[in-house]
Amino acid sequence: MKFATATALFALLAPFTEAGKDRKPIVKSSKLQKHITEKGLMKNLRKLNDIAYDNGGNRAFGLPGYDASVDFIYREVSKLKGFTAWKQDFPGLYTETLAAEVSVDGEVFRTVALTYTPSTPEEGVTRELVHGPEGDAGCSVDNYAGLDVEDKIVLVERGLCPDATTFAGKLKAAAAAGAVAVVIYNSDSAKLTAGTLSAPNPDEYVPAALIDQEPGQALTARLTAGETVEVFVKIIQTIEERITHNVFAETKGGDGSNLIVLGAHLDSVKAGPGINDDGSGTSLILELAKALQNYSTKLKVRFGWWGAEENGLVGSRFYVNNLSTEEINDLLLYINFDMVSRGYYGVFDGTGEKIGPGGPPGSDVIEDLFIEYFTAKGLVVTPVGLTGGTDYVPFLNVINKPVGGLFTGTGLAQDACYHQACDNITNPVPETITVNAKAAAHVLSVLAVDGVKLIPKTPVNTTTATIRLEPRLAGNTSTLTQREAPYSSSSAHDLSGTDADPVLEASRLADSTVPDGGRGWVVIAACAVVAWWFVGTSYSWGIIQDALVTEGIGSPSTLAFVGSLSTALISALAIINARVIRWMGSQRTAMLGVSFLGLSAITSSFAVKNIAGLFFTSGILLGLGLSLCFMTVSVTPAQYFNRKRGLANGIVFAGGGLGGAVTSYGLDALILKFGPAWTYRILGIATLVTGLPAAWFIQERTPIRTASLIEWRLFKDPAFALIFAVGAIGTFPLFVPPFFIPLYSRSMGLSSSTGAGLLAAFNFSSAVGRIICGHFCDIFGPLNTLMVSLMLTAISMLTLWPASTSLAPLAVFVVVNGASNGGFFATMPTVGAPIAGYLLESYGGADSGLQAYRPAMFYAGALALGATGLVAFMRFRTNQSLFVKV
Repeated sequence: MKFATATALFALLAPFTEAGKDRKPIVKSSKLQKHITEKGLMKNLRKLNDIAYDNGGNRAFGLPGYDASVDFIYREVSKLKGFTAWKQDFPGLYTETLAAEVSVDGEVFRTVALTYTPSTPEEGVTRELVHGPEGDAGCSVDNYAGLDVEDKIVLVERGLCPDATTFAGKLKAAAAAGAVAVVIYNSDSAKLTAGTLSAPNPDEYVPAALIDQEPGQALTARLTAGETVEVFVKIIQTIEERITHNVFAETKGGDGSNLIVLGAHLDSVKAGPGINDDGSGTSLILELAKALQNYSTKLKVRFGWWGAEENGLVGSRFYVNNLSTEEINDLLLYINFDMVSRGYYGVFDGTGEKIGPGGPPGSDVIEDLFIEYFTAKGLVVTPVGLTGGTDYVPFLNVINKPVGGLFTGTGLAQDACYHQACDNITNPVPETITVNAKAAAHVLSVLAVDGVKLIPKTPVNTTTATIRLEPRLAGNTSTLTQREAPYSSSSAHDLSGTDADPVLEASRLADSTVPDGGRGWVVIAACAVVAWWFVGTSYSWGIIQDALVTEGIGSPSTLAFVGSLSTALISALAIINARVIRWMGSQRTAMLGVSFLGLSAITSSFAVKNIAGLFFTSGILLGLGLSLCFMTVSVTPAQYFNRKRGLANGIVFAGGGLGGAVTSYGLDALILKFGPAWTYRILGIATLVTGLPAAWFIQERTPIRTASLIEWRLFKDPAFALIFAVGAIGTFPLFVPPFFIPLYSRSMGLSSSTGAGLLAAFNFSSAVGRIICGHFCDIFGPLNTLMVSLMLTAISMLTLWPASTSLAPLAVFVVVNGASNGGFFATMPTVGAPIAGYLLESYGGADSGLQAYRPAMFYAGALALGATGLVAFMRFRTNQSLFVKV
């Protein structure tokens, strides 16, 4: 069976629950706008400015200023009434440039080391300078034929390559041709302060530096004139992974199956406080959330403050790439606010008719709503192309959702302090950010009420589910980023000189993209082996219990309590062990859990005559191992599987079912030959010998650093409390059959080996049920699958088991109940088995015939039936249509 924890229930149920009835008035544009004030917006910006200057002058990812910014936003949104606030931890690559110099004949040029560039030797390199091919010809190594660049330094002009990059394409070509380093000069007069290669690539990159246009053109002229020029390049850069955070605030009310997300990035570049870029967007959505707390919405609204945007949209990409299929289907649209406090009133071109490319259907609606607002105010609207470079990119290109937003420009005419130290509290224009914030309030109020009518839904099964690169032609300047056309008001935000790839398909966010296979299958196999032992051991307890009852060691109820104590600890220790995984990692946690399993069996061999000892060794010690192993194999597969997650989990726990089947037979044979003590010792040794190597292969793709594991406030929602009760009630009957099948078969006059065979069949059927139901979860939805599995459990217990007075019907019950039992995914271990044990004793015990088992049968079956009713109630409350995936 699948032992459930509160965590599993939250993951299953959260998408299907709604907050309690909201008595606040429904949001209206005019009223929401009244809550947006210049005073509030500027107060937030002053706070961000103070944070920057208190922490080294910036709020950049990986540095104290960003952590303080996270604390500020989280503290503010945690106060909002009717909202739920949380943080999402994620890994990002932090870089720090220790040295960056390009010089010729003693003249040192202003130099920027490209983010993720390899470093030169500590002393730098001095080589002859050779000019590479002009234009996009420099993007291909083939065009270096005839140029001698081996062990030399190549000079090229920045420009768009066919792979939609502005740096990486030219760097790869020069490196492949044999260059020892590359100097890239800017294609316009803007003074760039940063540039990124998007991801480390030591196999294809050489040290790369960026210089200004003027010295680059001067060097080009000297080389064209035939002069030999030697250049010195020194780049020293450190690259390390650091954990950082996104921050979220979400309305408790509203339709969660049509979620509106609004976002802005919270980090700045290292060069300055980042008050326009993007303190302005941060302040805008914070004030919007504060205003919205006074009203109710028909649709659920989520605000997101993204981390590490300046490092390649890391936070927003992590968020999108870790959404489940259900969460993607629930997401209706995304609106972005990046730089909204000085410049023109820019609106993203959702139709693609003005600049192109456009967004999915619905993007045009968002655009029109903003344009209508600004036009009504007599303001001129500047169209902005959806050409990448800010946080709408993953929503657009990965999950194909309608996007929109506001942007005021990065050109010198719009923001002379862009990515510089002067982007401080003196930079924003109060009137501009206030107008933009009121426009956002208007659009949000419309969409939060009528979004379903206005925006067509794009289910995940209609998306490409892969990276979608928008066409960008080098000759079409309207599709270039702002950095390539610095004075064009129609260009989108190109953050920190980043490569203009819409999505880093195989680069730095490969770690965040769920692969749905690959090495994940190795992890699944390893998890299945661990599940073999922790599920198999607990599900074979009935064999040991039968042997100990036969030897007079204890009563069925007492021994059932020993077995149930270990399984109950899975839930009891879930929160603690989730934090153990964060601290130790999946691999070490799994190895610790397996060690506890083996140690439990070995120490139990010395306590087979002592009930108190068994409570410690087979109860508490085993429970520690079960809980650690369960948590590890439950959370790790999700990092490797999304669309096939149900199937992957089914395979993992099918390993437990097979383990139970084999262990049932094995324990019975060993007990008959060696007795319980040596059986325990053999079990412990086998667990350690096979389980520890398997645990070594269980490694997470990214560190598990999540926000609060359990949101206790959800229990205030009656709907959630009701469906949560399903887990508590539904698991009562699940341990009754595996704990009592051996005893029941003995009461029928069957041999212990037959009882062991029946329990093995039960566990094998459970393994099959786990795989099938896991796959069905992916196809039909978890609630539908849960309801059917509970119904089969109830029917089999109320009809088949009471009629099982001979081997044949008992075998049928074992197969049916085992399969449905294994299909019950989100359940929690509980005290069902010991209660059944007391009922058995109250009616005469195992030696009083089959009638003594009937109260336990009907007790378990009735609970399963009641749980089925609760699930059915919630399932049809979610969607009344019978043939809908829920």
